[in-house]
This record gives sequence, C-alpha cells and structure tokens, in this order.
Amino acid sequence: MKKLLIVLMVLVFATRIGESTPSTNVPVTYQINALIEKYSKIYKIPKKYMYALIYQETRYMGPNQKHYKHNQVSSANALGPMQIKLSTAQYMVDQHITRDALLNDVETNIHTSFKIVRKLKNKYKSWVLAFGAYNTGRPIANDYAQNIVNKRYKWVKKR
Repeated sequence: MKKLLIVLMVLVFATRIGESTPSTNVPVTYQINALIEKYSKIYKIPKKYMYALIYQETRYMGPNQKHYKHNQVSSANALGPMQIKLSTAQYMVDQHITRDALLNDVETNIHTSFKIVRKLKNKYKSWVLAFGAYNTGRPIANDYAQNIVNKRYKWVKKR
C-alpha cells in the first residue's frame, strides 16, 4: 500500500515542481524521493540515513524542493546526487558504471550509493564507520558520519 501511495504521489504531482530528467516527466526531486524509499527497503538501510547523506552531499531537501540540481560535480570529481566518485563505484559495485550514468541518471546514482553503503556497513558493522568510509575512504567516526546518523529532517516521516 505504501509503495502504491508513493507511485501515485509521484504521478499526481509530476508536473507541479522541479526539473525532469530526459527519460521522464516526473520531477527529479520526486524521483529521488521514490528511489530512496524503494532502495531503503531493498538494502535494509534506514531511509533517514540516506536522506541525511544526500542532504550532506548535495543539499537535497525533499520532493518539494525547487531548483535542485541533481547533476552536480564536486571539486573531487564526485558525481550526481549522492556524490560518488567513478573509481569508487567501479571498485565497489559489480557492474560497469559510466561517468555519464552516475552524473545524469538518478536511479543509477542512488542505487550505486545504496550498494556502496550496504557493503561498507557489512564490512565495518557500524553505521557511523560506514558513513565515515563513504566520506573519506576510511572507517572513521567523523562529523560527517555523526551528522548522518544523528540528524533528522522535517520532510522525512518517522517510522
């Protein structure tokens, strides 16, 4: 029922706000929200952590955000909404991923991020260390990781 509600929400509000990706008329902010909801269940990662991660990386603030730019590139050459370096994606994920896909395809970017976070959590047995490793490449409990685990955002419903 929740999945149906998310799909309906995306379809109903598809033309209201936000930029759309070329393959769909659904605003990218709604796509991101639906993908985080979807992959948090599949990879058993609390969605509040992934919403905090995307906020930390690219300042995504929920489906109603206007003027969100999903194809950001950092000074370290990290790509897309979840700011993934191509070398990290290719090393951590068992499939061929292109720079263009990480930068422009929000599903590829978000799915890749979930795969990376799940592998890091399995390896280090701690959310804080997993997010520290996502940020720095080393399992450390830095401010970035602490903020992801401890921060709450108003657009994320408690469950």
